[in-house]
Amino acid sequence: MNRKGGSAVENFQRRLYSDYKSHLSLPEPYSYIYGNPIQTVVPLDTAQNAVFIIGAYPSARFATIKSERDAPVGDNCVPFSTERCFDASRIRTVNSGFELEQAYLKPLGLQRTLWWSTNLVRIFLFKDGHITKYRHLGCAWPSHETRSQFHDYAGQGMSWLEEEFDLARPKIIITLGCEVAGILQNMQGVRRRNELLGRDLK
Repeated sequence: MNRKGGSAVENFQRRLYSDYKSHLSLPEPYSYIYGNPIQTVVPLDTAQNAVFIIGAYPSARFATIKSERDAPVGDNCVPFSTERCFDASRIRTVNSGFELEQAYLKPLGLQRTLWWSTNLVRIFLFKDGHITKYRHLGCAWPSHETRSQFHDYAGQGMSWLEEEFDLARPKIIITLGCEVAGILQNMQGVRRRNELLGRDLK
């Protein structure tokens, strides 16, 4: 029996949210500026027996703080969100979600009710530039960038993706980018990964 009497998908979402981060070797503390916690971004578009879309890792909400533009300050609510927010200087839209819907899925007649979307790594990962902004703002955490450890985090959380596949029972799987496709097929090297997407860059 599932906890709280929910469906198998709901039970997975609860466990993913509460337990996923403990499977990753993240620096401590791992929070946004001012201590806003970084949480697991849980899949909410969960169509079964349909199209399964896998991205790399979630984006975040960004804001202008003092002189620093595009500082990450909070989680997005869902993988490939299309939410809008005001960042203290302008209105922002989450580009990854908007582009996925408008440029790729809408022309195919695929609405959010017809796909399951998720990420290989389910938490925001800091790049060097984000850490530089935080240091300029007097924030001492995270201790280092985490984007370069994407492959490690993907491996550490792979059991969650396997469980997700079992729940989704997809008819087709779409991987977004050669990095994700390469990890899932254990393919090394930029050239070989590009070939998975039908591109042979010379």
